[in-house]
Amino acid sequence: GWPGVLVAPPGAADVVIAVIDSGIDPAHPEFAGRLVPGRDFLDAAATVMTDDMGHGTHVAGIIAANADGQGMQGATPAQVKIMPLKVLNSQINSFVHRGRVITDIFADAIIHAIQANVAVINMSMGWPQIINTPRVVRALDVAHERGIVVVAASGNNNKDVPTWPCSHPSVICVGATDNRGGLTEFSNHGGRVDIAAPGEGIVSTTPRALESRVLRIAGYDVKNGSSQAAPLVAAAAALIKLRHPQATPAEIKARLYNTAQPLPVDADRRY
Repeated sequence: GWPGVLVAPPGAADVVIAVIDSGIDPAHPEFAGRLVPGRDFLDAAATVMTDDMGHGTHVAGIIAANADGQGMQGATPAQVKIMPLKVLNSQINSFVHRGRVITDIFADAIIHAIQANVAVINMSMGWPQIINTPRVVRALDVAHERGIVVVAASGNNNKDVPTWPCSHPSVICVGATDNRGGLTEFSNHGGRVDIAAPGEGIVSTTPRALESRVLRIAGYDVKNGSSQAAPLVAAAAALIKLRHPQATPAEIKARLYNTAQPLPVDADRRY
């Protein structure tokens, strides 16, 4: 947890973060009281959210796992809620699902989040320019116009190559730092990356139906990636929103960027 920041101001309204990802384990005890109704965009008939990848559950726990003295603790107090919006599963490959390019599915989820009036959208994912369709670009534009903070992961290819949605002008693009405060060996970098956060050796929640391959503790595991860094920034944006409900995305970005520490200089990577 983050000492001293996990208490919301008296009377603070709930702040909702839409986690557009692979779903969630909704019955995980760490999420008791922390979820608002989400939606499965891959299976319209689904009545219960699932996560057969573990990715979305891990991302959500970094934001909102309860401070209940068990397992691990997310970065926000109970007034921050997760809206899980499922756009990925283990069956998707080559950026296509049942004949649809997945960015159009992502656009559906972004539009849903806009209509639900969430405060923050976290997208711990990326796609190449070739499938950056006008529809998903427009959805990101509208999210910004409606005052939603959109946070995305930079990717894990150790490259200075633009990916989307990170390269969208209004999106906060997050790289991953290691335990020494420098960029990890895997994090993408370059001018499109706006800020970095811890993304190496991050413990968080996983679906209890999946094997805990590293920690060997059911319901929890360790993962590395800019996917783990982005939700820390989304959480920080939500903490600002709790204290300053009228803050615009530009004001929230200014607070985040102005209080960040400079990365140590890396002569090999030129960031």
